[in-house]
Amino acid sequence: MAIVLLAVGQAWAQDNALLAPRLLESQDLPIAVRQEALQRQYDALKAMRVESVEYSGLGSVRRIVVGKGLVLPARIDDLRAGDSADDVLQLLKDLLLANGSETLRVTRHDEAGYLPNRSLRSLRLSQEIRGIPVVNSFLGINYDDKTREVSELVANFVPDRGLDYEPKISAAGAEQLVTGTVVERSRLTYYFNPKDPISTRLAWAVRVQQAEGMQWSYYVNAITGLIIARVPESQSLTNSGGNPRVGGSIPPLATISSKTTFRL
Repeated sequence: MAIVLLAVGQAWAQDNALLAPRLLESQDLPIAVRQEALQRQYDALKAMRVESVEYSGLGSVRRIVVGKGLVLPARIDDLRAGDSADDVLQLLKDLLLANGSETLRVTRHDEAGYLPNRSLRSLRLSQEIRGIPVVNSFLGINYDDKTREVSELVANFVPDRGLDYEPKISAAGAEQLVTGTVVERSRLTYYFNPKDPISTRLAWAVRVQQAEGMQWSYYVNAITGLIIARVPESQSLTNSGGNPRVGGSIPPLATISSKTTFRL
């Protein structure tokens, strides 16, 4: 069954970049999404002047270039790294197929002067589900500094559709399944692989130091105990608070757009 779902997700991803919005059908998606939610997504897109839109393998908007019609809330200028951005999610929830348990947190808010276009600002956010960080999540928003009108949104976002939230394996149990010396307290995460979004799993992030001196982050499935991923710390693009990759890593620029100006 998992192989079939993966094939569906890959096939969907190959046919999801459009110049105009389209109404997605729930039976075409690899996860359960009510048709009413897809209708709300379509209506929200049609209310804007969309220049191009790309959908993720889960049906949420992955990238959108907007000519007009999407304006951020007034308090956006006050947001700083670490702040909750619930009002931003409220604005984007229909586009992202958010289900109510997801939250957004600011990872960086760039001043206009850092960007080639001085009237442009960039807001970067990460995702949590029930307060649990989603590894490799990322939302990047370019918007006009004066009008707060969004020109581009890029998102690695995981809509919560029945994800596990109570671990069956303890942190100590997960630490016994990896090799090396644990160097910090293990934390519960959702491990999200943008290339295989269907495989998102509740996982313990276990950071260890091995004999050669290199540190690794293991992601251990908190339900089955299987190791999902082993990531060298040098690959962590965002490592706030000493937590490996929690807070989101940025997709390679080639997978976003040659015109995207998010500052790395």
